[in-house]
Amino acid sequence: MKHIALIRAIWIGLMVAAHLTLAIGMVEPATESPKSADEWTPTKLALRHLPDKKRQAHLDRKTLIQYIVVKFHDGARVRLHGTALQAETASRSPRDLYTLQRLGISDKQLLEDVTQVSQLLGGLLQPVFLQDEETLASIRRSGEANLSRELADLSLYYQISVNKGTTFEDIAALVDALNALDSVEIAYAQPPSEPAQVDIPPTTPSLESGQGYLETAPGGINARYAWTIPGGDGTSVRVVDVEGAWRTTHEDMPALFHQGGDTD
Repeated sequence: MKHIALIRAIWIGLMVAAHLTLAIGMVEPATESPKSADEWTPTKLALRHLPDKKRQAHLDRKTLIQYIVVKFHDGARVRLHGTALQAETASRSPRDLYTLQRLGISDKQLLEDVTQVSQLLGGLLQPVFLQDEETLASIRRSGEANLSRELADLSLYYQISVNKGTTFEDIAALVDALNALDSVEIAYAQPPSEPAQVDIPPTTPSLESGQGYLETAPGGINARYAWTIPGGDGTSVRVVDVEGAWRTTHEDMPALFHQGGDTD
């Protein structure tokens, strides 16, 4: 009898284990649902006007070039990992997917184009805009909300420096090859900034006699009266301008109170 009870207990244990195994096997693994373009509800934002790559202006063939700039289509989510470009297809938002679908760009096409860009440029790419990704996304959201139109994803602009002395003639075919890729919104050659023209002697004489707008209304803005008010003649007034190519030696240029940044 003890043997029969033992066999029965073992049999019951095996049956319970089998039922538990079956029940566990029926549970679906907890995974995140893949994102879909259908999850994006098109907004009322006016669509961006995309550049016509075939009609972009070409520079004079002897124009010196500093950078080649490449902008991927919005939604591509192309990022730099170290020195390598990668399309983060698994990290795209429903808006990204919707945008690429609207443009007719498949994942296969995008991956092939990113590889082609890397092979064509074969150098050290850098983002054009150096703010972090969330900052750029926040700027885009704020701008779209204010303007009621789509704005470009600034995180998709990349540039590469070219050798000093490179002319547009040297890299025109390369720019055309980049623009031939469907996933590239636009590629272009960027010349260096040019300094202002030299102030040639002699010193410019006073031209006030021909500046009628200095006089009282209705012929002018009464600037001469404004000059009598503290600060009206520019004394103690400071102007901050964020750009380059100033001719600081010009006869009308006062001493700078600060100068910084890249002057190339």
